[in-house]
Amino acid sequence: MYGNRLPQLRNIHTMLISQIRVLESYRDNLHSQLNLKANKIEDYKCSLEYYIKDIPSCPRILVVCDFSTFNQKN
Repeated sequence: MYGNRLPQLRNIHTMLISQIRVLESYRDNLHSQLNLKANKIEDYKCSLEYYIKDIPSCPRILVVCDFSTFNQKN
């Protein structure tokens, strides 16, 4: 009775194993994409921190440069 279903069970098992491998591959691909996006976000955060720290000093530097240029002309 149960022996008659063995080939069907083997086929179902093989199909499920194949589907599991496809899903694992899909999961790994998504994980790689997530890591890539996380790295990009971290780069953007570092850039923002740099500009937040350094941009406030830029107007003073520009004023000093303008003043130096003005003094050289006169």
